[in-house]
Amino acid sequence: MMSIGQSRLRRDSKPTPPESGENKKTRTVSPGIISGLKPFSLVVKQSLNQSVCEDDTLLHVKGTDLGECSPAEQGQSDQGDHAAVTGQDPEQSQSLLVSLAEEDMQTISNSVCQYIMENIGTIMSPLLAQLSNDLKEAVRSSGEEIVQLRAENVTLRNKVDELEQRSRRNNVRISGIKEAPGVEEDGQLISIVKKDLSVTGISIQDSDIDDVYRAGEKRPGRTRPIVVRFTNHITKAKVSSFESRKKLPKGVYVNDDLTRTRSNLLYRARCLVKTRALEKAWSANGNVFVRDLRGTKHRIDNEDALDLIKNCSG
Repeated sequence: MMSIGQSRLRRDSKPTPPESGENKKTRTVSPGIISGLKPFSLVVKQSLNQSVCEDDTLLHVKGTDLGECSPAEQGQSDQGDHAAVTGQDPEQSQSLLVSLAEEDMQTISNSVCQYIMENIGTIMSPLLAQLSNDLKEAVRSSGEEIVQLRAENVTLRNKVDELEQRSRRNNVRISGIKEAPGVEEDGQLISIVKKDLSVTGISIQDSDIDDVYRAGEKRPGRTRPIVVRFTNHITKAKVSSFESRKKLPKGVYVNDDLTRTRSNLLYRARCLVKTRALEKAWSANGNVFVRDLRGTKHRIDNEDALDLIKNCSG
């Protein structure tokens, strides 16, 4: 026996017209899919309305902006029909049921793809422009930071070099004194230094020498220079004066104990003197000086200054 609900369903339900041709497959689409298509609502609305109306497929849409096929069809769905189809109370139901044919979904998909392809330039142009501006700003900022760091690095290196040279203020470096075989004791070196410097007329006592040693590693066929640290700057200044150096034995030279940076700078300046790019190069009190071809004296602190003087004098 048929129940009351079934009888009412059969009485109130409208017959569905038969489909022509092959049976059409249907697909149930959740509200999330419809909401995902909202950015393309104009494109989807046109293709959806046209396809659904032509195929005479029933479309129930509640609370969306997709629209129906015609104003006449909007009043055909009442609460009784909704309850009979869904089996739920219309006041409590929040789901959206859309039945679309397979070709309808393909039409929508094609429309969305076409919209994206036609408008990809418009969509991406602002993003690419913003990305380009951000990259340019990052490169510019990084370039300024690199320049600043390089300048700070040069300043710090100059300060370190100055402090190191200051610690060598009382030092002299004597070259040309032959190295005895075996190990030379400090007493031997002091005696050698006093003997070779005695010709300058300067009286040097053991108490005037704070330290003495050979610089560098011992190698066959190479005579290492002797570094002498005096206890006071007055004695050091007398030994390294121009008048005293003129009296030294042939092949013996006394120079300031320069840092590696200043020693390399003095060596390059003397090479320029040999090529007649400069007139003279020398050191005094830990500083490097040159005289250009015009006879002007210059103190140089780096190779850039040396190149500038060379170019100007040429």
